[in-house]
Amino acid sequence: TLTEKQQILWRLRDVKWTKMLRESCIVAGEMMCAEFRFRASLLDALQFETLQDRLDVLCKWKEAGMDLAGAHCSWESVELLMHSLFHMMNIFDSGMDLLLRVGVRQRLGASYECLEAAYRRAEARLPKDELAKFEYSPAEQQRLLDDGTVCTICQSPLLDADDSLEEATTGCLYQLPCSHCFHEHCVQQWLHDHSSCPVCRCDLTRRI
Repeated sequence: TLTEKQQILWRLRDVKWTKMLRESCIVAGEMMCAEFRFRASLLDALQFETLQDRLDVLCKWKEAGMDLAGAHCSWESVELLMHSLFHMMNIFDSGMDLLLRVGVRQRLGASYECLEAAYRRAEARLPKDELAKFEYSPAEQQRLLDDGTVCTICQSPLLDADDSLEEATTGCLYQLPCSHCFHEHCVQQWLHDHSSCPVCRCDLTRRI
């Protein structure tokens, strides 16, 4: 009869090592890609009350190893794991799939770029107290109602002359330092992702 050790070795002969290692490589890469994109989604959802709040939040990200430097370390760890897996694959199959390795690296690169872009947007995101400085005061809104000033994006009047001032104002109205004017709902997403005017790209951080 076979000894326990011989039985284990016999069973190992039936393991499809190349397939298992290939799948392990794909899983490792996809898990890292998912982590990068999850972090990017969290960064895009961040809102800051003040400049100090923004600094504090991003410092916490850094302390948790979730900043770009931490992402680089995670990426290097996955690359090291992939290198080991492909080396083992080459032992069992000399015709290893190089296209797989290239594909996983490309997906990792694209996911990291997504994370980096989200991190840069968060670093430049204007806090709420700074955006409030661009809002029209009630007195200025009355002037807009009289002048018929239009939103630079939708080209509709900022305020409807047929309504009273309270009825006409459905949200904040913004005038940026470059003098371009907007409805809040027209420019809100842009100002969440950028720190510049959507029309002339005037840098809104210069006044901070």
